[in-house]
Amino acid sequence: GRRVRALIEPIGFETSSLRHLAEAAEAIEAVGGDGRFGLVHDTFQHCIAGGGPICPAHTAIVHISGIPNARVPLDSRLDAHRVFVDDADRCGTVAQIRNLLAAGYDGAFSFECTSAALTALPDLKGAIADSFAHIDAMTR
Repeated sequence: GRRVRALIEPIGFETSSLRHLAEAAEAIEAVGGDGRFGLVHDTFQHCIAGGGPICPAHTAIVHISGIPNARVPLDSRLDAHRVFVDDADRCGTVAQIRNLLAAGYDGAFSFECTSAALTALPDLKGAIADSFAHIDAMTR
């Protein structure tokens, strides 16, 4: 039969019950859940949770996005403003990607950009390509 692997995504908001990757990894280990549970490392959520240890051995996928608006504090209010990653990103997304790769992570990366403004971009395909090129150049 099919094997289902449950993915757990710590949400960095102050009000969240599970904010940190390390806490989720400890729980996976405590129940002998290797192979049955994995982590979603979300660069925005990790940033607003205050960072902390990354857990590449448990990470199943990485959600990436950028927050460029320097006028607003990095917190849950910005979840709807997540855009493609570029030089203005305040979440340290490129550094998080570098750290994951250096620690042996070789899984998938997925954009999780939630800003409604992205759908109005005149060249959405170009914006996506530009962000991928930026990330690629910065993580070599």
